[in-house]
Amino acid sequence: NGQIQYDLIFKNDKPEGQYKEYLENGTLIADGTMHEWKFSGMRKIYNEYDSTITAIYNFKEDLFHGHIVIFDKNGSIKKEGDFTEGTGQLITKDSLGRILCIEPYINNNQENGNEIHYTYNARINSLMSCSRCLLERYYRNSIIATKNFI
Repeated sequence: NGQIQYDLIFKNDKPEGQYKEYLENGTLIADGTMHEWKFSGMRKIYNEYDSTITAIYNFKEDLFHGHIVIFDKNGSIKKEGDFTEGTGQLITKDSLGRILCIEPYINNNQENGNEIHYTYNARINSLMSCSRCLLERYYRNSIIATKNFI
């Protein structure tokens, strides 16, 4: 339709510096910095309907590095966390600041860690081990059910 999808600067046939990504209708949906086909520095993701920021990621050679924030549809922080070269965790909190979920990542991959969900009284409600597809549910500090999904 004649709209620009990507706006990149190339050096020696590889992206270098600022880039922007657009939808077919011309709406900006992402911007950031690339170095030799890898994300580097801050990358922002925008809502396609109202252009509000939905996420801010920081990268180092294509790995999460630094602070990451993911926003809900109202602009409040939904998840956030700190990473070092792809390893870290995203924490989800409710409106009162209580932790609801911790999602660990290794090499930008959540499958290498256990996702922990909490009840409102800060007790572990469930533990999801993505690498072994094991789900354990806890109630009042004792396991009441364990189920393998293999």
